[in-house]
Amino acid sequence: MQNALRQNHDVFAWAHSDMKGIHPSITSHRLNVLPTVKPIRQRVRRFHPDRQKIIRSKIDKLLEAGFIREVDYPD
Repeated sequence: MQNALRQNHDVFAWAHSDMKGIHPSITSHRLNVLPTVKPIRQRVRRFHPDRQKIIRSKIDKLLEAGFIREVDYPD
């Protein structure tokens, strides 16, 4: 497996920025929810401050690359 990766390293995307140009219809999905169903609010998940920094960093990279977007939900 490692040899295959080494020999073909140029065909793999190693960063989010390497995957630009993929049409969103291939990679996007939508949640098929009924408009009459009330959403269930999950409890807030708390993380250690060190872990929060790592999570925030990864989220920022995904936002910057256009892989995710912020969504506002009604209260």
